Amino acid sequence: MNYNRLFENDGAVFYAVGLEPAELMPLRLELARQQPGLTLRVIRGDKSTNEETFFNEAGAVLQFPEYFIEVWEDFEKCLNDLSWLPAGPTLLLVSFGPFILCDEVPGVFSGLVEILYRAARNRQTGPFKVLFQAAPGDLPAFLDRLKETGADYTVLTD
Repeated sequence: MNYNRLFENDGAVFYAVGLEPAELMPLRLELARQQPGLTLRVIRGDKSTNEETFFNEAGAVLQFPEYFIEVWEDFEKCLNDLSWLPAGPTLLLVSFGPFILCDEVPGVFSGLVEILYRAARNRQTGPFKVLFQAAPGDLPAFLDRLKETGADYTVLTD
């Protein structure tokens, strides 16, 4: 699969792909091969089912500074900075996407999507994209959930 369109400057912010968990490591290797200089961070959706676990996971994965307070305003502030990460393309891969914030009311996931979208549009040092991975059988239901947020997204296929 060609993942180069993930990093087109005028492309979508959000992408989804139907892959089995065993295909995640090959995906990460292929992305690194296709996009030299890529900063790839993986948020495990199955370890981020509520706000508390999401903030723990995201703060560690994105290497937020020690002053990060686990509230949405601070998350957005840190996400819009990311000066501690290398300049260039950044991809946030959300593995097990259907599980992210699944224990929260739907508005919490919608709020996350809005924050991610704003961060992608504000990023000055290279494209910032989000790729949600779901098992092929779980992808349609997850896409319905993503569609409910109002976000534009592209489904990657062969």
